[in-house]
Amino acid sequence: MFWFRRRNRWSRVRAPGTTSRRSSPMPAHVTVLYPWLPREELGADDLDGVRSLARASTPFEAVLARTARFPRTLWLDPRPADRFRALTEAVTLRWPQAQPYGGEFETVVPHLTVAHEQPEEVLAEVAAEVSAALPVTFSATALALHEFDGVRWVERDRFDFGGSGAE
Repeated sequence: MFWFRRRNRWSRVRAPGTTSRRSSPMPAHVTVLYPWLPREELGADDLDGVRSLARASTPFEAVLARTARFPRTLWLDPRPADRFRALTEAVTLRWPQAQPYGGEFETVVPHLTVAHEQPEEVLAEVAAEVSAALPVTFSATALALHEFDGVRWVERDRFDFGGSGAE
């Protein structure tokens, strides 16, 4: 997952009738790999492997310039997509047992999900609101490891690109 230096512009975009941002507790991100390894199988060597991949990567600028759709999902298209794909490929080469989305899709499309499992009218409304704020440029600077604690996603570790900053 990539973290952005700038605050998530869409933190206030919610489905009509939703009263809390807690209904979508994961910060804006572009997924590198999901699911990864079960917690009980995760060892120090795995964390060291992610740290090495991150250190071998350099921070880069990307642009979110258009919305796109999967069934019942609105997403933003990050460019250049090849940098995101390269990270996904590097992770899956290192951990071949952890295929993106459990191998459900033949092609993995880098994306930032804006709304998911919403009615068509909600997706259209959110798309119009978000499109008005585009383009957005951001810096991809780190890989972050999140874990679902049964209630929300919690950041477990962060691995800065190029070894810069704190880990």
